Order: sequence, then C-alpha cells, then structure tokens
Amino acid sequence: MADGGIGVDDGPVPVTADPARPRRRIDDTERDRRRAQSDAFLLLLCAGVILASILLTPSDARLALHGVEIPPLCMFKRITGHDCFGCGLSRSFTYMGHGQVANAFRMHKLGPLLYLVVAAQIPLRARAVFAWWRRSRQGDGRAGDGTTPPGPGVGRG
Repeated sequence: MADGGIGVDDGPVPVTADPARPRRRIDDTERDRRRAQSDAFLLLLCAGVILASILLTPSDARLALHGVEIPPLCMFKRITGHDCFGCGLSRSFTYMGHGQVANAFRMHKLGPLLYLVVAAQIPLRARAVFAWWRRSRQGDGRAGDGTTPPGPGVGRG
C-alpha cells in the first residue's frame, strides 16, 4: 500500500547515508600519496632483502651472519621434518647475493628468478617514490594549486 498501511510490500526501502558521517571521497592527491607510501614500503622491504642476502654467509646447511649460525625458521620443517615448497629460498637468495648462481639454482629452482624480481623492484619503486616527491614539491596541477609549469610554447613571448 502506498498510503503506509500494513500488509503490502512497497519494495525495498532505500538506504540513506548517515548525515552525521558524510561519505569521504579520496581525491587524486590523496590516492597518489597512498600509492607513494606503498611504493616506499616495498622499496625498503626489497632493499632489506637484498642487503640481507649480501650480509649473510651462504652454506648448504644453514645461513650465518658474521660467523653466527642462524637457525632454520621454517615451522613446517620443524614440525614435520620435511621440506616445504619454500625451503632453500633464503639460501638461494644468499647465494645470489654472493654471485653464486649455480648454487642458488641448486638450493631452490625459482630462487634466482625471484631474486631478480625482488632486485628489479628497487629501481622501479625508487623511481615512483622520487616522481611522487618531485610532483608534491613542484605541484603538478592535480591539487589545483595553480603551480603547473607551462607546456612547450606556453607563456613564452
């Protein structure tokens, strides 16, 4: 019933937004800042992995840091005694960090490829973070601040 009576379904009730909590839209500047933060995080993470692979000393049994052996961290192997699909990956990365590609392949077949993927992230993420930093300092017109540099032939007399 359209007159508000009981017993007849008028269809779904429209859901209205709570006026006390207006819906927040993310503008381009905020989206760029968040993307730059995730790029910076991945840059630091990948750089840390590569640095660790260089600092650690590789061996077939265990890794060592300045002569101190690091115990295996694989919980699956500790519990079952069997290798998991990732066992040998840390040793493979460490061999790659020391330029021993054959040994890296021997420890884990995908190790060298994954090492290269991680290493490739460093310049890619650094470039993205630097580009965001430069845009945020100079203004690129996205924030509407009027600091967009003129294009070719514009403003030249």
